[in-house]
Amino acid sequence: MTIKKISPIYFLTFLCVLILSCSKDSDLLTDYVITDDVNTLELRKYVVDDMYFTDSYDSIILDVLSNDNFYNGGNIRLVDVSQPSNGSVTINEDNTLTYTPYIETVEEEQSTTNEEETNTNSNDNTEEDTFVYVAEVIEEDNTVTKEEATVTISSSTIAMGELKAFPGAEGFGKNATGGRGGIVVEVTNLNDSGSGSLRNALKRTERRTIIFKVSGTINCKSYLDIPPNSGNVTIAGQTAPGEGIIVKGAELRISASNVIIRHIAIRPGSNVSGSNINGIRLTPYTQSIENLIFDHVSVTWTMDKNFIIGSIADNIFVNNVTVQNSIIAENIGTGKGFLIFKNSKNISVYKNLFAHLTERNIRSSTCSSNFEMINNVVYGFKYGTQPTYENEFDIIGNVYKTSPATSTSFETIRLEASTNNCPNGNISRTKGFISDNTLNGGSVSISSSLNSYLENSRRFNSGINPISSNEVESTILSNVGNSLRNDPVDIRIIDEVSTKSGSMKTATWAESNYPDISNKTAYKDSDKDGISDEFESQYSNLNPKDGSDGSKDDSGNGYTNLEEFLHYLTIKK
Repeated sequence: MTIKKISPIYFLTFLCVLILSCSKDSDLLTDYVITDDVNTLELRKYVVDDMYFTDSYDSIILDVLSNDNFYNGGNIRLVDVSQPSNGSVTINEDNTLTYTPYIETVEEEQSTTNEEETNTNSNDNTEEDTFVYVAEVIEEDNTVTKEEATVTISSSTIAMGELKAFPGAEGFGKNATGGRGGIVVEVTNLNDSGSGSLRNALKRTERRTIIFKVSGTINCKSYLDIPPNSGNVTIAGQTAPGEGIIVKGAELRISASNVIIRHIAIRPGSNVSGSNINGIRLTPYTQSIENLIFDHVSVTWTMDKNFIIGSIADNIFVNNVTVQNSIIAENIGTGKGFLIFKNSKNISVYKNLFAHLTERNIRSSTCSSNFEMINNVVYGFKYGTQPTYENEFDIIGNVYKTSPATSTSFETIRLEASTNNCPNGNISRTKGFISDNTLNGGSVSISSSLNSYLENSRRFNSGINPISSNEVESTILSNVGNSLRNDPVDIRIIDEVSTKSGSMKTATWAESNYPDISNKTAYKDSDKDGISDEFESQYSNLNPKDGSDGSKDDSGNGYTNLEEFLHYLTIKK
């Protein structure tokens, strides 16, 4: 999304984020942006909703089509627009829109409001205006369809909200700090190794934020690794230009603490061997790890498991992990999706899409782990969710859907013994809470062996406030995966879930269907602090020639200036 100035303005004093309220979850973007219901979502293949921020009374040009999805090669033009309440909108010849706010003169009124009421009202400075545009899409077969999307114009400064890994972070991993306050490391090429490569950036030991000056596919010859001493890192995939970053030929292995990973696609493919056969693997070998969060990640086309969390030693643990807003789909080897095993404590699996996976949607296979699985969509599966003896877990508000290509076996939620990993597991130590889960719109089935060990209230309190299962599919499908990009793999998978189509994929099929991601030009950053010159020049306290201001916290909210810019990138697209 781009904003062009028509006249001089003191524009964009501060950009970024989600509205602050008493609810810890009110700053979730999915709660803030208008989303579509399921029926609307099934029709929308191209256009997506937009949000703009401005503190100006001047007209602004809105390039609303810049982030829309032309994955079938269709032509698109703007044909109609509704009028907002607080301004006017016109369609320009170049397929942009001009928004002009109304300027009202408000006379100062006498007020007898007490000081407490005045202070309360002064904190609410946010005004929003919305309208709907209609785009006409002509597809390659000359089929003509019309699609609608909502544009939100937000004026005034919006607070970042509660200090977390980033606005919208939830679950047990939400307090990871990653590279906050550290150096900036640029990925400047798509090489497998060497200076400027992602591999080199991952293995550095400084507290750091990794940003991308390139877009495209990184073809790896071996697994990528964040080793034990290389934690305290943020991988900011949202900084990549164009269509982002795809990692091919490698699993991402993590054995370090305090890691934030966002907006990146991991697609190893079938040309892998040995231990390099998973998607993302959180496995500590020498020391326990904690505080990791994965957000808007797409993990597909793996040969063994897409996502795996667990230790290999009795005295080593994995603690406080969140996987949210991500796509875990299309395993092309074993069909296995998400595995939680030994000594995994406080694992949050929240608002993800599991699709075209035979089993492990999710599976906890050892007695020494606990997890919460909340508001996920599971589509096209054979085996559903399987905790094991002695687990503690919450399974809340998940939507399970079969596909025409698959049929289910056993109960949707099944307590499964693990004779290999914990042969002495005691079923009576199992403690679970299961609520508001559906299968094809009806109730899920639960194994009878589990019923005696279910409780009447949640086992955990990570701060997640579940939404109703009725809202889950539309909410998740509108915001899941590497959603900032026009990623044809993610778009196709989401469309198949929405239209109840598609099937599991083979290794041969996957290898011939990697998208062609071109290398585009990154934003200009003269002082190498990770923040674009454009953003710094519009934010009065930042200097595009001062490389030290990225790690500062000018607003005093706990987030660095760089983190505020990184969040801006996730909502301006």
